[in-house]
Amino acid sequence: MNKYWTSVRNTQMQRIGIEVFGGNGTIETFSSLPRLYRDAMVTESWEGTHNVLCAQLHRDMGRYELHRPFLSQLEMRIAASAHPLKAVLRQRCGALLAQAALIAADRSESATVAMRTWIDQAMVTYQALCLVELAASQRDGGTEPLPDDVVALLLHLHPMRRDAERAVWWPSMPKPAPAD
Repeated sequence: MNKYWTSVRNTQMQRIGIEVFGGNGTIETFSSLPRLYRDAMVTESWEGTHNVLCAQLHRDMGRYELHRPFLSQLEMRIAASAHPLKAVLRQRCGALLAQAALIAADRSESATVAMRTWIDQAMVTYQALCLVELAASQRDGGTEPLPDDVVALLLHLHPMRRDAERAVWWPSMPKPAPAD
């Protein structure tokens, strides 16, 4: 999950950085961003393309239920939190577990597409939890705490879909018919 997530986000951040500089962002004598963008594209393929990584995660979910320890760990860490968004994070974990069960049970090739949505939602939930824990450690350490609005904004920008079965399929993609 981390290989997929970080490579996708790395490329997106490089593109945003290039956009900030406009036309100058594409000129290598002005900025190192074009080289970093090319390197980010290589990184995306180095460990396996996105589809390969998603397919592997789908197989691992089906065979070994590797999503369960990940979600169990998230649930334990959320339970230990006193953050106001604790209930929202708990709800997201429950939805992720329900979606994972649907994806793992689907043996079709196209279920790999559903993995992208699931990974995106799982990683945003994980990031939000990490921010919650960081904010708590900053409060305890006497430093300026991370604003709770940052966590709320992250969760607002990446909402969980309410219908678990539809959430695992891209909205514009019809669910495949069973093979004869």
